[in-house]
Amino acid sequence: MKMKLLFLALFAMFSFQSFAQVNAYPVPDMVQCNSEVFDLTTRTPITLANQSPNDYTVMYYLSYQDAEMNVNPIANPTAFMITTGSIEQALYIRVSNNTTGDFALTSFVVGFWPAPFVPEVSDIAVCDSFVLPALNSGNYYTAPNGTGTMIAAGTTITTSITIYIYASSGTCSNESSFTVTILNSPETGFFPEVVSCESYTLPVLPQPFNYYTGPGGTGTPLSQGDVITTSQVIYIMGSNGSCVTEYDVYITITNGVDCIPYLEPLTACDDNGDGVAVFNLEPVYGIIYNSNPGVLNMGIYETYDDALNGTNAIVDINEYMNNVPGQQVLYVGVVTENGVVTRELAIIVTQCGDTFTVSGHVAYDADGNGCSESDAPAAGVQVYYLSGNYGNYAYTDANGNYTFYNVPASEITVYVNTYYPTNLIAAPASYPLTINENVDGINFCLTPPAPVTDVAVFVYPTTAAQPGFLATYLVAVYNYGNTSATGTVSLQFNDTQLDYISSSPAMVQAGNVLSFNYGPVQPYQTTYIYVNFMVGLPGTVDLGDVISFTANVTPLSGDINPDNNTYEMSHIATNSWDPNDINVREGEQITEAQADGYLHYTIRFQNMGNANAHNVKILTTLDNNLDWSTFQPMVSSHSFQANRGGNGNEVEFRFDGIELAGSQVNEPESHGFIEYRIKPKATVVIGDSMSAEAGIYFDFNPVVNTNSITTTVMGTAGIGDFNANGFVLYPNPASSKVTLQMQNSTATNAGVTVTDVLGKTVLKTTVTGAQSDLDVSSLKSGVYFITLNADGKLATQKLVIK
Repeated sequence: MKMKLLFLALFAMFSFQSFAQVNAYPVPDMVQCNSEVFDLTTRTPITLANQSPNDYTVMYYLSYQDAEMNVNPIANPTAFMITTGSIEQALYIRVSNNTTGDFALTSFVVGFWPAPFVPEVSDIAVCDSFVLPALNSGNYYTAPNGTGTMIAAGTTITTSITIYIYASSGTCSNESSFTVTILNSPETGFFPEVVSCESYTLPVLPQPFNYYTGPGGTGTPLSQGDVITTSQVIYIMGSNGSCVTEYDVYITITNGVDCIPYLEPLTACDDNGDGVAVFNLEPVYGIIYNSNPGVLNMGIYETYDDALNGTNAIVDINEYMNNVPGQQVLYVGVVTENGVVTRELAIIVTQCGDTFTVSGHVAYDADGNGCSESDAPAAGVQVYYLSGNYGNYAYTDANGNYTFYNVPASEITVYVNTYYPTNLIAAPASYPLTINENVDGINFCLTPPAPVTDVAVFVYPTTAAQPGFLATYLVAVYNYGNTSATGTVSLQFNDTQLDYISSSPAMVQAGNVLSFNYGPVQPYQTTYIYVNFMVGLPGTVDLGDVISFTANVTPLSGDINPDNNTYEMSHIATNSWDPNDINVREGEQITEAQADGYLHYTIRFQNMGNANAHNVKILTTLDNNLDWSTFQPMVSSHSFQANRGGNGNEVEFRFDGIELAGSQVNEPESHGFIEYRIKPKATVVIGDSMSAEAGIYFDFNPVVNTNSITTTVMGTAGIGDFNANGFVLYPNPASSKVTLQMQNSTATNAGVTVTDVLGKTVLKTTVTGAQSDLDVSSLKSGVYFITLNADGKLATQKLVIK
C-alpha cells in the first residue's frame, strides 16, 4: 500500500504537455479520513497557477489515454468517488487553451483512509474501584484527542472520571469516551453524633443515601430538610447494586436554658488609670444568636431586673463605658419561645501595657481521624478573640495560618468560626489564654458533620481593560463544601471585543467559551486560572464600553448551592488607570435589590521605585452603612494575612515578605491587588451611600492614598447606567421579563432586536409606548444585547439572563 502511494505521488510530480504554451502544474494528492467523496475542483486553481481561468479549461479523467484524447471526462468532479474498488486511485488533469486548443497533462492521487477502530465502552458505575481492561486498539487518556495523561491498561481507578479511548493512524484518528463512576462507601463516622438546641434540620446526604427511622431501610423514610424535635436514633442507608452501607446516628435535642451559652468575661484596657475603659459588646450578640435558632430577641443591660423585663437596654454597644471602676457585671437578656433567659457578662478593666502576637493554624480533618500534618489547611476561615473593648478578627491565609497583632496583656479567649460556609465541629471549641508574651500554636481542627458539595466561581479583573492592550482576568473556583471537588469551569466572553491570548493553566477554547477541568480541590481551598485577552482597538472597544463575562462551574456530584455556580461580571473599558486605586465592581449606583447582595472591592497597588518593597501593608476603614460582620477577603495577587479590629471596621491587609519588584526594574512584576467583599446593612434605603478608600504602605515610605469610591442606593428608575444610550432596562439580570423605558423619545413604537454574544438574533419584536415589558423567558442563561430602533436611531444595552 505505502509503495503504491509513493509511486503515484512521484508520478504526480511530472506533467505531460503538448508543444503549445500551456502548463498543467503539479497538484498535491488528496487523502481524506473516513470520507469517500472528493471535490476535485479544489485542485483547479493550483494546476492553473498564473493562467487565467477565463482562457483555459480544466478537466479531470480516469486514465491517461482519456485525458490525452479528451474523451470520457469525469462528469461530476465536485463529488467524485473512487471507482477502482480500492481506497486510492490515480486521476489525470487536462489543461486546455480555449483559443488554440493546446493542452497539457498532469496527474495526482486520491485516497481515503478509514479511521482506526476504537471500542465503544458504556458508562460504568462500580463500588470502590475499577480496573481498566486491555485494549485491542488505541490507548486510554484523561482528556480528548490524545491529550491529558495516558493511562495504562490494568490501572485501578478509585475516583470518578471520564476516560477517553484514542487511536491514530497516519493523519486519521478516532475516539470514544466513557465515564467511570466510583461509588465509594463512606467511612464509619462520617456523620457524628448531633446535639442541637430546640430542633435539628436533617442536612443534604450524598447519593445514594437516605434517612430512615428504622434499621435496614425500615421504619419511616425521612428527607433532607425534615426538622427533628425529639431525641432519637436516625438510620442512614445507601444502596447501589452490590454497594450497601448503613450508619446510625443519635440526635440529642436540648431545650430552654441549656441552649443559651455562658459567656466569657470581656477585658478592656484602662489607659489613664481611672478604672474606666471602653468595651465593644457587639460580639456577644453574634455568640448568642449563633448558639440557638430559637432566639427571638436579646439585649445587654446594667441590672438583672432590666434584663428580665427587657427595659433600658444599653444602646451604644460598640463603645460602652463601664460606670463602676474596676470590674462590673452586665446582664444579657435573651427572649425565646419558652420565655426570657438571663446570663451574666463580666467586664474587666486592666491596665494598658505592652502588646503581643497570638498566632496559630487551622486544618481541615477530611478523613475524620483528627488533624495531622497531612491534613489540608483551611483557608479564609475567620478566627476571633474576645477581650477588652472589642472583638478582634483574623482570617487564615492560603496555608491555614493566622496572626493577631497588638494583643494587650489580658485574659482572652480565642474561637474559630464554624458556621461558614458549612457547619463544622471545632476541636478544641476555644482557647482561654493569659497574654503576657507572644503565643504561638493556637491551632484548631475542623471536622465536617456530613459530606456537603458546594463549589463557587468568581471572576476578577487584575488589570484595566484598555483598548488595544492586554487585559488579565482571574477565574477562581472556591470549594465551600467539606469534600474534595472535581468538575469543569467555563468562561464565556464577548469575542467581538476580546481576543483570547492564553491562560495559566491552559483552558480549552470552543468559540467564545473557555473551559478547564479542575480538581481535586480540597475543602477551604481555591483553584486560580489567569486568563489573558487582547482588548479590541478603539472603534471596537471605546472608553466606557461594558465588557461582560459569564463563568460557570459544575461539580461532578450534586451541589447544595447552585446559585453560586454561575457568576456574571461586567468590566468598564478605560483609557488609563491609576496603579494605586480602589474600585467597587457594582459601580457608583445600585438598586435596592442589589443592596441585599455583596459589594466587591478591589485595591490595586504598584511599587513605583527602583528596588524591591520587602513588605506592603494596606489599611482601610469599612463604611458605617456596611455590615462589618459580612466582611470576607476573597483573592489576591500574593500571599497575605487579613485582620479586622478597632470597633470592627478597621481592616488591615499584610503582605509580609512580598518582595514586590520596583517598576523601574521589572514593571510586569511590580503590580499587586487584593479583593474583598462585604454586604450593605439590611437597613439601608434609597439615598444611602457607602464610601471606601485605602492607604498603601510600601515598607517605611509615606502612605500612598487611593481615590475615594462611593456607591449610592438608587430607585430603579434612577439608575443612570443606560440613559446616555436612549433607554432604561430593568431588572438586569432578569429571568422572565424586563421593562424597557425609552428616554427623550417621541416615537410611539420601537423595534426590538435581541442578539447573543456571537451576534445571532434570538428574539425580534416591536414595543409600543414609552414603557413596555419584554418577555425573555425563552432565553437561556447567558449574556445578550438588546437593540432598540426608534426615531431612526439605534441604542444597545447588555442584558444578563439568570
